[in-house]
Amino acid sequence: MQMIGRFGKAPERLVYSGFRVERKGFVSTLSYALEGNSHRMDMLERGHASVVLPVDFRTREIYMLGEIRAHKPFGASESGRAWIRKVMRDGFTVPAETFEVPSEDARIFEVCAGMIDADKATGAFLETPAAAAVRELREETGLVIDEDRLIHVDSYFPSIGISCEMIHAFVADLPEGHFESRVPPPGDGNEEIDVYRMSWDEAFDLMKAKKIETSSTGLLLRELKIIDLQGRR
Repeated sequence: MQMIGRFGKAPERLVYSGFRVERKGFVSTLSYALEGNSHRMDMLERGHASVVLPVDFRTREIYMLGEIRAHKPFGASESGRAWIRKVMRDGFTVPAETFEVPSEDARIFEVCAGMIDADKATGAFLETPAAAAVRELREETGLVIDEDRLIHVDSYFPSIGISCEMIHAFVADLPEGHFESRVPPPGDGNEEIDVYRMSWDEAFDLMKAKKIETSSTGLLLRELKIIDLQGRR
């Protein structure tokens, strides 16, 4: 490759100091000072996640989820964006004010996904990305597989400008008889999930219709399309 330009001057070392927890929760906000920067840096922290697309290569079928994601209307609709601007301007909403949308406006197609279990006190991971993928697949679809049936596609930062979260993406090569051995998915007690079995062509049609709206789902479906075009497994 050829570098064709550069602006600014990069330091030889990054020197961090003054770490602070601004908010602690499911998504925590940290801030720190970075030597040479005139402002403090904000960073979201919630750990790492695994995502997995279960594929039956014999029947050319996959499994996907349909579920409500409450944040979606605030990014996908002008009324949602207007509400965010109002809250940012005023800093609060009065109890009597509500923002309402049909639940279908918040529904989304996506692959199985979940956080990798970690120790709450130390942050140390208690399972591997592959183990988390197998567990999430069992919890959300009832499909039970061994880790050796996972194909690692990629590990990536979904929003490195604000978050240190890394996502590990897998395709699951489902064994013969997987549907008959499927168990009732327990979920995590806080989810309402529709489980879909569909053909590859139906999934690719969803992409064409722009009904795939998350990066992880799009990445894994595109990987499946590449596998299909190359005639490999």
